[in-house]
Amino acid sequence: MKNERKNVQGKFIDVVYSLVINLKWRYLVILFLTSFFGGWVAVEHFEPHASIVSPSVYWWYFVNDVMRGGYSGYSPTTIGGRLTALVSFFGGGLFFISTMCKSLAVVHEKFQTKKKGLVRLKMKDHIVLLGYRPRETGDLVRQLVSDHIGNHSIVLVTRHVTENPFPGMVEFVQGDTSEDEVLERACVSTAKTIVISGHELDERTVAVTIVANSKARKDAHIVVYLEKHEYARFIKAVNPHIECVTSLRSSLIAQATLNPGSTQLIRELVSINHPGTNFRINIPDFVQPIPFGQVLAIFNGEYRAIAIGYTTDQSCESAPILNPSADAMLRGGMSLFYIAEHRIDEVVDWRALNPVSGT
Repeated sequence: MKNERKNVQGKFIDVVYSLVINLKWRYLVILFLTSFFGGWVAVEHFEPHASIVSPSVYWWYFVNDVMRGGYSGYSPTTIGGRLTALVSFFGGGLFFISTMCKSLAVVHEKFQTKKKGLVRLKMKDHIVLLGYRPRETGDLVRQLVSDHIGNHSIVLVTRHVTENPFPGMVEFVQGDTSEDEVLERACVSTAKTIVISGHELDERTVAVTIVANSKARKDAHIVVYLEKHEYARFIKAVNPHIECVTSLRSSLIAQATLNPGSTQLIRELVSINHPGTNFRINIPDFVQPIPFGQVLAIFNGEYRAIAIGYTTDQSCESAPILNPSADAMLRGGMSLFYIAEHRIDEVVDWRALNPVSGT
């Protein structure tokens, strides 16, 4: 008997909730205006000289007594005025409850929609990850988040999960990574960096790369992970500036065979979560020629960093020159590679390091 009563009450609540949520906003406005002005006219008819019908009093009475069931200090004294207040109470109370329920429902729906990756984001200069593999993508996200340089936001795009797998760490867009509408929701056209990985086949990766490249801005840095290096030539045909990353497994095996302990060293150098990671810093254009040996000494002495090489320009296509001679000249427009516990890009004083350029 008790269970049947609970079921009836539950169904009644569900029906009422459904009616309230589906009630359109314009009907709520009509309900409010009818209750407010209709009640005001009726009370004034029954009590034309009462203080409650004053414009400065009635609105306060309506909000407190009629809508919220509170006590404003005013109340009708005639039978007609009290009956009017009773009728207005239902209309005003229904408006108040419906408005609160609908407002909470809208907020909840927007939260759920965002959680499920169905909203259109408004972002720029962010990092977009196209593709998802639980373990690999999770490691990548954690390393990107731990590297706070620039504090760039991260957006994950995938069709393989229905809710954000990394809440609080990335924004999430659910959908096919090769569809224009999905890429538009992820703001690919304004992204600073696009990483394409986590797809089942390299053919799929190439297809996604073609679409993403067509949407990306001209200066976007695009990184593509491929299982087989042979597919890199298709990527380069689309855009020669795209950076292709292939599996390092065979190289690591060879290194471990010839140089025991090399895999641990490489793991440390490429992991942002460990002290002793390699970083890249662009040398400002104003820096005049300066010997690599001088930079090596200053980086080691002042910043606890070790310069290990450089590139002759700042594009990702330039092959790094590692372990250069001390008299190799660095200048503005180049990039420098160094090993340190964390990034030092924001603390390096190039003008002090290169006094000639500061004049």
